Amino acid sequence: MRLERRLRRLLRKRGIRLNEDLRQAVRDFAATVSEQNPDVLDPDAVDRDEEGSAGERAMHHPITCPHCGETIPIVIDLSGDYQDDVQDCTVCCSPIHVTYSVRDGQLHGFMSEPC
Repeated sequence: MRLERRLRRLLRKRGIRLNEDLRQAVRDFAATVSEQNPDVLDPDAVDRDEEGSAGERAMHHPITCPHCGETIPIVIDLSGDYQDDVQDCTVCCSPIHVTYSVRDGQLHGFMSEPC
């Protein structure tokens, strides 16, 4: 994630050592910013390899799991208008209810909540 890398670089420039707790805080912050601003897509988050045979596009959208608090990527199908899905957390395996809308092939609105 571009924001995460820039924040780490800025902190290092300011002479701040990045221990694991601080790295996790930066990851969580970047995920929260991404989650709260779904219209501002990080170009690094788009997975260009997930293009289907019918021209479907998909991307990974990082979220914070509402169950365990870990930052995980959620696969977003950019070929439809409105999606209502349940995806399992890749860390704790708990179900997450995901709803989002796509407009002109771009993620427009996004919400995730525990099931």
